[in-house]
Parts: sequence; C-alpha cells; structure tokens
Amino acid sequence: LDQARNVGQDERTLGVARHHAQVRLERRERIIGDPRPRCADARNQRGLAGIGKSDQAEQTLTDAAAAIGELLMEKPVVAWTQAHVLRMSGAADDTLDAAWREAIEAARRYEMKLYELRSMLGLAQLLMNQGRTGEAREMLGPLLSSFTQGFDIPDLTEGGQLFEQLGD
Repeated sequence: LDQARNVGQDERTLGVARHHAQVRLERRERIIGDPRPRCADARNQRGLAGIGKSDQAEQTLTDAAAAIGELLMEKPVVAWTQAHVLRMSGAADDTLDAAWREAIEAARRYEMKLYELRSMLGLAQLLMNQGRTGEAREMLGPLLSSFTQGFDIPDLTEGGQLFEQLGD
C-alpha cells in the first residue's frame, strides 16, 4: 500500500475496493477461507504498473481477479481496474479502446454509474488524445447530465473538466 501511495495511487479506488472486498469477505469467509492476502495484492497492482513493473502488475491483477471472483466482487470494478492497468502499462490504443468499452458495458449491466463514469472518462481521454473530441463529447455529455447529485465528488469534477476541454 505504501508503494502504491508513493506512485500516486488513487485513494478513492483503494477505499472502494477495500469496502467491496470487506463486505464480500464477511459474507463468504466461512465458505472459501481467507482471501485477504490476494486482495492486498490487488491494491498494489496499480502502483506496480506505475513504476514500470507491468508484468508483475498483470500477474498480480490475474491473482486478484481470482480472489475477487471468489468474493463475488462486481465485474465493473474488475473491468475498470484491468483497463486502467492496460493504460498505465502503455497498451495499444485499440486494446485500450476495447478494454474501456468493456468496462463501460459492465458498469451499465450492473447499474453502477460511478464505474460507468470512471470508465467513460478513460475512454474519453483516449479519444481526445486521438483527436476524436466530437465522439468523446457525445459519449460523455449524456452520462454527466444524468447525475442529479454528488456534483462535488472528484469523478464528476474531473468529468466536467474533461467535458470542457473537449470544447463544442
């Protein structure tokens, strides 16, 4: 965890992952044993990618996905994390595009708007970097306008700033 913080780890992501894992852990621990060591590894995967250890981050993510599956953690969290690791490890644009779109669809299926927004922000940033600002704006605008509260949360603030950068 300290290593992840040293490379700019997003505290919100850690908090959400910890909360989901803890809830699932409390429900499932008696059946599957104690998966905590593998969940702790999941918190470190993003930090590993950030310091150039992509192979180790991918293996950690694979191990964490197994633990997450045992804990019945929602697919949108896993899909967003995988897309984020791919971005940090320098994956090709077409691979990133597919990963972000998969994360968006997973979030929609599970009706998890916050993860839909987080995934959409990743895709919109990718599209903007490719010069496809119109497409990014068309995708991001309706999602941002669907939020009716929580305008001060960092994800919505970031979304509003990105939407402004995309211009008219």
